[in-house]
Amino acid sequence: MTTGAPAGPGAEGALTPRSEAPDGVLVYVGVPDIDEALTKIRAAGGETLTEKQAIPTIGWMARFRDPEGNVIGLFQETGGAASDESGMDIERISVTPRTVLGVREMVMPEDMPEFFGRAFDKAYSALQEQGAEVAGPPVAVYRGDPEHGFDVLAGFPVAGAVARSPGLEVEELPAGPAVAIIHIGSYDSMTETYAKVTAWMQDQKLTPAEPMWEDYLTGPDANPDPATWRTRIVFPLA
Repeated sequence: MTTGAPAGPGAEGALTPRSEAPDGVLVYVGVPDIDEALTKIRAAGGETLTEKQAIPTIGWMARFRDPEGNVIGLFQETGGAASDESGMDIERISVTPRTVLGVREMVMPEDMPEFFGRAFDKAYSALQEQGAEVAGPPVAVYRGDPEHGFDVLAGFPVAGAVARSPGLEVEELPAGPAVAIIHIGSYDSMTETYAKVTAWMQDQKLTPAEPMWEDYLTGPDANPDPATWRTRIVFPLA
């Protein structure tokens, strides 16, 4: 569905079954900066429902609920992100605080697969036992460097309060400005994506802060084809 001439402004879209949308019509409003718009919306009493998400080669979208309960979408056209032939955009974003329950250990890069499998299983089981609500895809929070090993917490974001369990820790991810990129493909090729975003931050004279994290949006559990895997890499800014 198009909303204007090909060369003119407008958010393209599609019709979806009502089961995938809120009651009524979901209207998207074009804004020059979604991060700034969401900050003003929250200050005015609105609630972010969907954080800023990239739409490859098109722009970004987000959703919020206003104080009267209306759900509204935001759309920002491409223009402020760095992109290349890989289709992976580097974005300046604003992140909201999140609580993560997970297993925290010092891990060498070659031991990551075994650690992640064990950590995600343990964290998910603990959340089920507590009756806590999982608030997003698996996440890994990193400190340190590859040469000396990573201080990693791997688990799940949760909605509301959660209690520590034996062998598990709670990590509070901070709110604030950040740089993000969605890596497309196998985990083995993530080194190139990290090099790309690190070089970009240096060019922009931006200083990352610890901890940084990875959100595993889709992976081998959903589809064995690495071409479908999506990992969101987030660097908070100092």
